[in-house]
Amino acid sequence: MIFFDCGVEDVDNIVEVCDTYDGKCPYEFKLSYNVKTKSFDAKYNYDDIAMENDVDLVDIYKEWQKECESEISCN
Repeated sequence: MIFFDCGVEDVDNIVEVCDTYDGKCPYEFKLSYNVKTKSFDAKYNYDDIAMENDVDLVDIYKEWQKECESEISCN
């Protein structure tokens, strides 16, 4: 899905803002938009789950992508 490729520049900008203001930058962003209800939800994780659980970031991403695709196919 092309959707999963977008937003890289936005993430870079968020990191830059966090660095500029000495703020803690989230390691994980989960953003979702429900077309039917027109609601937007965002969840942030400030813990480095890759380091804590010794998992590959690509695997984490693929799991999230599957979760999103599953939610899309259910609606």
